[in-house]
Amino acid sequence: MAAEINLLRKKEPKNQGSFLVGALLTITTVLAVAICFLLAWQQGSEISSVENRIQQQEQLNHALMEQVEGPVNDSELQQRKNYIDQVLPLHPKVSSSIQEISNQLPSSGAIEQFTYIENSIEVSVNVRTSHQATQYLNQLRAVQGVNDVLLHSILAIPEEDHYSAIYTMQIEAGESS
Repeated sequence: MAAEINLLRKKEPKNQGSFLVGALLTITTVLAVAICFLLAWQQGSEISSVENRIQQQEQLNHALMEQVEGPVNDSELQQRKNYIDQVLPLHPKVSSSIQEISNQLPSSGAIEQFTYIENSIEVSVNVRTSHQATQYLNQLRAVQGVNDVLLHSILAIPEEDHYSAIYTMQIEAGESS
């Protein structure tokens, strides 16, 4: 009888599950880091692209502003300031006179056209009766700061049941009192 005795150890199969889990975790970690790096790089390039577009737009806006406004030099700026200084004292008197002219309008009347040229005003109004037109003329003559009030015409407009009157007057320019 022959008996076979094997003194060598029997090879047990290695547990490759832990090796596979470790390799899978390593690959997942490397992929996650690579994806994060790629996203950060992509976001950085988008930010620089947006910054470049903003700079280009600012340059374009500056060029357009210069083109529209033109280069303003000191003499032109001083000339504009002088214009403002000339007109500013006239403003309170003229605006208060214009306000008073519109306040004197009869309640059923309406200003149709208003033209102001160098202290001369032409007003076209619509009123219900010719009496209101003449009454408005007398009220305009009583307004302080208004001179030489003329009634050019009174036209009856029967289909609309009103009268159209045109007045011209001179306004005193200067400081308001």
